[in-house]
Amino acid sequence: MDHHTTDQQQQPKGSARRERVEKERMDAEWTIRFSRVWNRLRIIVASLDRSEMEPEERRVGEEAALR
Repeated sequence: MDHHTTDQQQQPKGSARRERVEKERMDAEWTIRFSRVWNRLRIIVASLDRSEMEPEERRVGEEAALR
């Protein structure tokens, strides 16, 4: 039987802080991802509103909105 403990079994003192920092980083990543998707949806809706434009004008407008 192995008596050595692994990091999962015996957490060092700083692990709670590390876990909190990791969770905050993940939350920030998801916030960024969501805002990117949200912006894309807004661009799509705006392009639907401008659907009477010529295709070339619409493409140029979408590229400008992505910047």
